This record gives sequence, structure tokens and C-alpha cells, in this order.
Amino acid sequence: MSQRISNRSSRSRGKAGRFPWLRLAAWLSLAVAFGVGMIWQQPDYGRLLQQAFPKGEVTALEGASGDQFRLVLGDREYLLSLAESQGYGGPMLVATRIGASGRIVDTHLLTHKETPGYIFRFNEGKFYRQFDGKPVNRNIRLGDDIDALTGATLTSRGLTTAVREAAHNSVEHFELPANWQEPGFEAGLKELMAILLFAAAFMNKRVPRKHQKRYNQALSIASVVLIGYWLNSALSIALIGSLLLGYIPSPQQ
Repeated sequence: MSQRISNRSSRSRGKAGRFPWLRLAAWLSLAVAFGVGMIWQQPDYGRLLQQAFPKGEVTALEGASGDQFRLVLGDREYLLSLAESQGYGGPMLVATRIGASGRIVDTHLLTHKETPGYIFRFNEGKFYRQFDGKPVNRNIRLGDDIDALTGATLTSRGLTTAVREAAHNSVEHFELPANWQEPGFEAGLKELMAILLFAAAFMNKRVPRKHQKRYNQALSIASVVLIGYWLNSALSIALIGSLLLGYIPSPQQ
């Protein structure tokens, strides 16, 4: 039996030796995908804003903090501040319309990679209206003065993060004091368990063959319980694909 295993391993090494370019091609394709994603991930902000405000006149503000635009609707002028954050399925681009007094008028989701059903619930519900009227120099945190949409916590967190960043970027434009507290990076038992889980996954090949089946079963159960239920985090093929295309979330996310 050991002879058969040895022969099989030899054949596998022989195939890999005959096609050494396959591994290089695989890594090269990932590098190309990442580069293309970094180049193409910047959308045409002006076009998107013109679609969101078809009756308005949109012009970019030079030297502003972040991506900011002037919107003229009739005899009224607004500031449009843009920011991007990570949702459940990938990056989301949000435009926050701000009045002359430095208060949020409304919020528009310009681009996203979320499930259409979730976005429909946001568009039809009261989530966006929670930001209306808030001064741009407030905390604007989920769980503080913003309530998450039931069953869509990750998307709610991403939208809130984008609106908060867009609002805070506009403070200098309105010459307002920065009265908010920056959300800190919290790392506790859950984050430690997640690191240990990934370390256990990388150690898979070092487990003796006779124990590997049970080890993998325990690892799968632990992954579902920790990531899916306890952490309630979006670790999915879609997220990994977004990372490979250059959509890198913040360290906190």
C-alpha cells in the first residue's frame, strides 16, 4: 500500500514538473486581476451623481477633503460628499447631500455589490431617514444614534461608516468643530478566537493522517459557529474575490 502511495505522489510531482508554468500563470493571473481591480475600481463620480440628481448641476470641488461636489438645484445649493465602505458583498459608494447649515439632507447609495433584496429593504424602509437632519460633526455610529436594519447588520454598518466618513470630510467646508469621537479598534476574545481558527486551518496539513478527518470536521463546525454565529462576519467567496480585485476594507472592518 505504501508503494502505491509513493507511486501516486511521484506521478503528481511528475505532472507538476512537466507544467511548471501553471503555477506561475496562476499567480500572474491573480496579480493582473488585482491590478485591474485597483485601476477600475474608481467609478465616474460625476456621471453617477448626475444620474442621482438629473435636474441638478454638479461640479467637483478642488482641494476638498475627500471627494466633494457642489450641487445646484434651482435656487438652492448643496454639498455632495462621497465616501466608500465595505458591505456584505463588497464596496459601497455613498453620496451624502448636505445643506448650507451643515446638516445632512439625505443619503444616496450610488454603487454596491449587495443582494438586491437587501437593498430593496433599505430603499423602502426608514434606515436612510435616520441620517436626515443630523449635523455633520456628530458621531453617527451604528448602535448609538443609528439603528441597524434587522437581518442586515453588515450592510447597515457599511452604510453608516460611509455616511459618517462623508459627513466628517465636509466639516472643514462648513468651518465646524470636530465634535465627534473616532471609533476605536476593539480587539477582544472574539478576535483572538478568529486568529486561532485561521492558525488551526493553516496547520491542517501537519495533522497526522489518521486524525485529519476528525480535525477537519471540528474545524468546519468551529468555523460555522465562530464566524457565522458568534462574530456574524461576512467571510464568503464574494468577499475573497473582492479582496483579490483590490477592494481592501479598513483594518477595523
